[in-house]
Amino acid sequence: MKPIKVKRRVPPSIETPFDRCGKDETAHRAELIHHLEIALQLEHATIPPYLCALYSIKHGTNDAAADRILSVAKEEMLHMALVANLLLAIGGTPKMSASDFVLSYPGPLPESDGNVVVSLNCFSPKALESFLDIERPTPIDAEPQGRGYSSIGQFYASIKDELDYYCRKVQKNKFSELFIGNPDVQTPPEEYYSGGGEIVEVTDYDSARRAIKIIVDEGEGFGHTIFSGDHEQFGEEPDLAHFYKFNELLVGRRYLPTDSPDADPTGPQIAVDYSKNAVHHAEVLKDNGQTSLSPGVQEKLAEFQQTYSDLLRELELGFTSSKKVSEGQELGEKATHFREVGGLMFKVKYQMTALMHSSGGGIIPAFK
Repeated sequence: MKPIKVKRRVPPSIETPFDRCGKDETAHRAELIHHLEIALQLEHATIPPYLCALYSIKHGTNDAAADRILSVAKEEMLHMALVANLLLAIGGTPKMSASDFVLSYPGPLPESDGNVVVSLNCFSPKALESFLDIERPTPIDAEPQGRGYSSIGQFYASIKDELDYYCRKVQKNKFSELFIGNPDVQTPPEEYYSGGGEIVEVTDYDSARRAIKIIVDEGEGFGHTIFSGDHEQFGEEPDLAHFYKFNELLVGRRYLPTDSPDADPTGPQIAVDYSKNAVHHAEVLKDNGQTSLSPGVQEKLAEFQQTYSDLLRELELGFTSSKKVSEGQELGEKATHFREVGGLMFKVKYQMTALMHSSGGGIIPAFK
């Protein structure tokens, strides 16, 4: 599996299809909000598959794999926060507690061309191949595509084009200001995230473009390299983009700094073990376990699904609440909700591993 070249962004001065579509200001704002809502759902859709692979790994084995998968899952959480900030900045609202927010697995990424089917699997070559399909860099000749996209980068390129178009109209006094959201609800870095990259508070065109760039570069690679770009933007140690982290595991070798993004890694071998000695081979749950699970396991599954639902609700409240701290309070509303998120994430891990590691035959839970 070899990565392919990344398409450069369309400069703001170049005409895009949005210049010729004839839609008015209201329709363009609604379209941009809709695509960011889909982006939030898309970023979340990758997290359950990564968690299933991660939590199927037995303790003390596959350390390199566990580290890479966990780092990617954390960055997907960052991407959710970045998209939420983008949405809020232009007057939208992140909605994650709706019943149709969570992808029905296996299934295609939302509003994609359907060629990439996302499924839940234990750590395995099949899981890694699916992850590579999700994170695969955009072909250099691929046009930006808001609906029917074949890569995540292609989808975000369309959002960037929409953003460019709208802001050009604002400069010409043909559209009103795009960034009308309350800055008090923007999630800052210190409130939410501790992995690679950083949250950007979105208040204008430049910060919006920066947020989108972080998302795309961390997934596909920065400037047609194997690296995420965090070292360029945040002064961090060079880190591989998601696609290349997963490709290292599938190939079983590390990338060298001089390796081409168009070829497999050539560095030292990575120990990867898919056997039952290293991986809990849990079964994918069918029909939510209504016909195949004992009452006790059904109860544990229901508890997990309730916890996951609570987690999404607290995330939604955290993203949309104010970061201001009232006089006499230790924490603001936003920080309080994110503290709850932290506790619920540990609970999700505990409940997932209990279901997947059962000595009588574990299951991969359905996410609801």
